[in-house]
Order: sequence, then C-alpha cells, then structure tokens
Amino acid sequence: MYEKMTQIINKKKHVIIYTVDIHGSEKLYKALFKISLLENANSIVIGGDILPKYSTDDLIEVQKKFIRTKLIQMFKKFKKENPSVTVYLMMGNDDFKVNMTLLEDGARKGYFKLLDMKVHKLNNQFNICGYSHVPPLPFLMKDWQKHDTKKTRGLSDECDEKFRELIICKDEQRKKLEKEYLLLLSELGYTRHIHHYTVEGLLSAEKNDETTIEDNLKSLAKKSNPKKTIFVIHAPPWNTNLDMVYPDGSHIGSKAVREFIEREQPMLTLHGHAHESYEITGQFKEVVGKTVSINPGSEYNKDKLNAVIFDVYNLKCMNNIKLEDTMKGIFTTCLNCMDGRVQLPVIQWIKENYSTDYVDMITDAGMDGVLAGENHKDIKSILKKIDISLKRPNLHLNIIFVAGHHDCLGNPVDDETHKRQISIAAEKLKNLRPSAQIIGLWVSDEWKVEKITEK
Repeated sequence: MYEKMTQIINKKKHVIIYTVDIHGSEKLYKALFKISLLENANSIVIGGDILPKYSTDDLIEVQKKFIRTKLIQMFKKFKKENPSVTVYLMMGNDDFKVNMTLLEDGARKGYFKLLDMKVHKLNNQFNICGYSHVPPLPFLMKDWQKHDTKKTRGLSDECDEKFRELIICKDEQRKKLEKEYLLLLSELGYTRHIHHYTVEGLLSAEKNDETTIEDNLKSLAKKSNPKKTIFVIHAPPWNTNLDMVYPDGSHIGSKAVREFIEREQPMLTLHGHAHESYEITGQFKEVVGKTVSINPGSEYNKDKLNAVIFDVYNLKCMNNIKLEDTMKGIFTTCLNCMDGRVQLPVIQWIKENYSTDYVDMITDAGMDGVLAGENHKDIKSILKKIDISLKRPNLHLNIIFVAGHHDCLGNPVDDETHKRQISIAAEKLKNLRPSAQIIGLWVSDEWKVEKITEK
C-alpha cells in the first residue's frame, strides 16, 4: 500500500503521476488512469516508450494500429471523463517516429499534450518540456538515436558502423567484431552486453538533423527557465543510480544529459530507458547538485506499473510505487432504488463513464425520497453502509452516486420532483461526507441514465 499524496497538507498543490516505458500495455494504462483518480492528480506524465514492443517484422504497423484503435481511444475516453486532468506524453527510442502524425492528431483534439522539444505551461508557476532522444547504443530502433555530445560524435559513428557489421556478420567473424565493438563502447565510457540481433537497425523516418543531444538540450533550456521547469528526458543522466542495466550493472545513460543537469540545475528531471535501474540500485531518485532526478524503472513485462507520485510544491516527499493493488479493481458507491429495473442500467452507465470496475449498490425503496426526507434514522443507517463501502483503502474512487428513476413505486412522485429530490439528496450527502464527490443520476422512462447534478 502507499500513502496518498493528497494527504500532504500544502496551501499550493499540483499532484503529478509520472511513469515511463509502458510499452503499449493496456493493463498499465488503465491502472495509471485509475490511480490518477484515486490521487486526485492534476497531471499525468509519460516519459517515452509508450507503444508495443514485439518481435515482429511488422512492428511499425503494429504500433500504428495500437495508436489508432487503442491509445487514442483510451485517452479520448479519459479526457471526456476527467477534463481537469492534463496528460503529457512523448515517444521513446522503441517508438517509431513515422507514426508521430497520429499522435499529433490526438494532441490537436485535446486528448493529451506532446512533449518532445516542446514547452507547456504546467500551471501559473511552472513549465514542463520533454526530450525523446537517446545516445547511440546497440538498440535496434534508430529513429530516436542521436550523437550524445560533439566530443563523442566521431567515436559513436564508428560504434554504429561496427554494430551494423556485427549484426550481419558470419559466425566465424562474430568473436572478433564483438571484441572490437566492446572496445569502442568502452572508449565511449559504456559497457554493454551484446544481444545476438539477426536484423539490421530499423529506421522509419529520414534523419537529416546533424545536431547532438547536447545541442538540443541547450536549445531547450533557452525556451524555459530551468529553475521553473520540469524536464522529461527519456535518457537518464550517465553514471548515476538511474542508468544501470543488467547483466553487469553497466551505465547506459547520457553524458550530455548529465552535463545539462550539472550546468542548468533544473528544478526536476524525469527519466526512463533503463528499466531495471531501480531493481539494481533500490533507488528511484538521485540528487545532482540541487536537481532532483527520477527514474521509476519499468516492469511492464510483469504487468506492474512503476510510477512516482509527487506534488511539485513539495519535492521532498515522493512515493515510488508498483501499482499492483489497482489490478484488483476499483470501486465506487451508488445509492439507488431497490427496483430491479434500474440496477443494471445504472451500473453499466457508471462503469462506462468512470474508471471503475465495481459498484457497491446500497438500495432502499425510493432512495432519492429517503435521502431528501427528514428521517434521520434512515439516513444514519445509509451513512453507515456508505462508510463500509469507502473503507477499501486506495481502491475506492471516493465518488458517491445518487440515483432516482421514472415509475418508482417506493416514491411515487412526478419526474421533476424526483430530480429535485436527487439534487437535495446530493447536497445533503456533500455536507455529511464533504471529501467525497457526489453525483446525481436520473433514469428515464426509457431506462437511459443521465447525470443531473454534481457536488
């Protein structure tokens, strides 16, 4: 379990949930949405590698289909349900750039904001920007690979060329080329296990840009005051607790990113790329000078969502969590009439419009009339049941629905009176349970559900 960040007492508050390296897991996206509601998050930030990563010759099309049929639809639904929560995301080195136009279309429609080389206003005090590129290492996908610094440009060119030779070489040449390649990597300051790739590095879009990561970060720093900006940079800073990988604890981070942090001292940097860094070091955070740098790690292949939850006004208090509990399901509470005709329509509507798996249904004959009335004994009994429902720590959205319906035998009044009673009931519940969100629902003569009030 984890302590809710919303329990932090602070006059100003902007809660962010940060994750990275989801690699197209629908389970993890859904878990992320649920936890954002539990935490009353203002922003969700996803720092790259957002699309599926399979061993297939048709991965570009797989990722394109995922964006069109899954990712866009998930964020569209989430934005409709939670218009006050802003999502920021960007591609990483395992995402094909050729599909960027599909993400740009989603951004234009307001479902999320894209981060790479862009600056956005987080709130009235802080900005947020992003950077997707990583240094040239033996990764198959090359769209988001760049030379790290001007000093390493020539050497990394040699490294790339030797890698190309290695992955297409004959078996009798492999040992010699591996030795040469590892020597070049060591001259760059890296050690890295060599996977026995059988295909050449993939490039989905033409690369005409000759700038380095160092150049780009200097340019990005000019767009926004680093002291007031969160930098989301997929590559972690080199030679830290945030850039270590198996099998030998090698450092695969960016020297340009490390130098940028040391030079500019931004308020906060968010990273990823090295999935196992947290597992190896036990650290998700490193302080470089005065800058807090974060890499939550990734266990997407185990259906675990690693995330960091923090308030930008209180960076000393951060929670790094594995969202296993959210896989058990999220609950809400509904106060409804006992009439069997209204149970399923109300449950279905709540599940379709809110990120919830289960609805605790508390019923009575003509529930809206009971709640709007003055029988304190009845209301006290209902409140006791509400509190039992709310007792699931970290698994309840803290939303209470109040429903009334047409043709109610338990409360035989006209439709307008029903709706007025639902509003009175919602107001009364808000006074009695002020921390909860109260939503009033009306079920028409066609058994269609609509929201008529929110407190």
